[in-house]
Amino acid sequence: MRLQTDSLGKADATLPHSLAAWLVGLLIISAPMVAHAQPWSGILDPSRAIDWSSAGVSGGIPTRTTICATLNPGATAVQINSAISSCPASQVVFLKAGTYNLSSGVDFGATSNVTLRGAGGDQTKLVFSGRASCFFSVGAAVCLSSGENNYGPNGGLHTANWTAGYAKGATVITLSNTTGLTVGNHLMLDQLDDASDGYPAIGDLYVCETCSKQGGNNFGRSGRSQLQVVTVTAINGSNVTISPGLYMPNWRSSQSPGAWWGNRTIKNSGVENLSIDITSTGSPGIMFFNALNCWVKGVRVVEAGSPSSTFSYVRLMNVGRITIRDSYFYGPTTQTTDTYGITAELASDLLVENNIIQWNPGALEQNGSDSGSVWAYNFHVGSWVNTVTEHEAGVGMVLYEGNSGTGLTADIIHGSGNFITQFRNHWYGGTSGITGGTVNWLASDHRFYNVIGNVLGMTTDAIYEANVSVQTGREIFSLGEDNAAITGTSVPFDARVKATLMRWGNYDTVTGTSRFVANEVPSGLSQFANPVPASQNLPASLYLSGQPTAWWGTPWGIPAWPAVGPDVSNGNISGWGGHANKIPARLCYENSTIDSAYGSGNVRVFNAGTCYVQAAGQVPAPPTMQPLR
Repeated sequence: MRLQTDSLGKADATLPHSLAAWLVGLLIISAPMVAHAQPWSGILDPSRAIDWSSAGVSGGIPTRTTICATLNPGATAVQINSAISSCPASQVVFLKAGTYNLSSGVDFGATSNVTLRGAGGDQTKLVFSGRASCFFSVGAAVCLSSGENNYGPNGGLHTANWTAGYAKGATVITLSNTTGLTVGNHLMLDQLDDASDGYPAIGDLYVCETCSKQGGNNFGRSGRSQLQVVTVTAINGSNVTISPGLYMPNWRSSQSPGAWWGNRTIKNSGVENLSIDITSTGSPGIMFFNALNCWVKGVRVVEAGSPSSTFSYVRLMNVGRITIRDSYFYGPTTQTTDTYGITAELASDLLVENNIIQWNPGALEQNGSDSGSVWAYNFHVGSWVNTVTEHEAGVGMVLYEGNSGTGLTADIIHGSGNFITQFRNHWYGGTSGITGGTVNWLASDHRFYNVIGNVLGMTTDAIYEANVSVQTGREIFSLGEDNAAITGTSVPFDARVKATLMRWGNYDTVTGTSRFVANEVPSGLSQFANPVPASQNLPASLYLSGQPTAWWGTPWGIPAWPAVGPDVSNGNISGWGGHANKIPARLCYENSTIDSAYGSGNVRVFNAGTCYVQAAGQVPAPPTMQPLR
């Protein structure tokens, strides 16, 4: 008997109802599970990408309206901390407009489900002369921590062997021990680094810190650079259900996979609509430690001094699904090699979106492993170093989309990375310097990268591609270089960087063309090959379903959607063939007034509520290009 269904998928009425229902259920259960089509389908091979649509806070940043406590200027950090700790779940501690001079840090004290909110980045101003401890040595001005030292170099508070469930996409894994593991908390998964190049064969995936010049993985368990932070959704004996599924295709028993976790995770707490001044204390401004589904939104962080130690605005350690959005970060103007901006140090599924970073040379930086994250539509200005710096081992399956800045550096100082995608970024190069003139600097052992639909270079760039041991500083692409000029310690030149690189539809200022070139697609690889795309059509986004109406509009206009790409014409930034428009974060920066409180420092007055307005109206379809003939 063949079950027939009508156009709505209902069982044919000629069958008995119970039998029809049973057969439909049987078909659903027995049918193979097919993943829904991704925006990159037909461009990227599924082995080289993931579903990035759920990065950041699960379900989005919550809109909370109930205020549990209102504080006035003059309130101390102790009073703010007390208000946070006593606030009922899903409510708001509100700081009225004015300046709060705080001699110690704001500490959430492991309090989940609370929002700390000001009246606006130009209204509520927290000026710090002290820090909170964050259960980590340097502390931070604002700390969101689980309240316990669950930390990789300490081995984690609980550990287990991971004995089964290694396939890419797997959502059920088997652990040797689940003591202390709690549904809803985060869990860190790792495995031993590759002892030699590479997996499955020489020249393929190579996850290593020992291959680098200075060693790496300062924040994970020793010798275990690859890490994914997941959420525990169910525990059934030794079987643990996780979300999301596994991202990397190289988890395997030969590398002794393992897991570690703490007793608590701070969850669903965030900081919104205020200004943080850390000139007197140094960084970090905000630190998340053992956190899940937390956020920063509409916040200004200012460092107007000259910090003497490693610097960061937002530090992300042992975290998953953190969103940093609609914010402005300034300084310091004294730029050193250890001056970082937003730093990931053991993170997964971050969404760093629609932010302004001024002056900082390491604007978006991985100082530890980062997997499955999206860094998108951020504007970086005033620095001589590339906007993105992949500075550690274990970075994989990360998307950079729509950013406007100097470029991307994947160095080999502390380790290697794999499966990174750049899409529709405007990388306009920098000034002459160590890295400033090279737009895409992919050093040794960084393999299986995807560079698609970007607008690249500056008018003074002279070389499209360099595949030599030392860069000249004026290339669109420097591929496989060893970074010896930085540290003086040589790493072998790596021809596999270019051999595994996927390039498609990028416009560059050297050739003056949008390059849809078949021999720049690694279609002949034995592992993780990418077929030559059948057409030149590109989606508007690889993680958004449409124009992001909540923040894409500004009082100075609604940018074209998409803003950047080979299929964009009449762009409003001259010098790139009409292929680039100003994104909202850039419009906000260029149209915000100078904050006189900082003298000649060029710090902007910032309020996300006035910079970004809802973009109403129908979302236009993305432009298309003709199929290849």
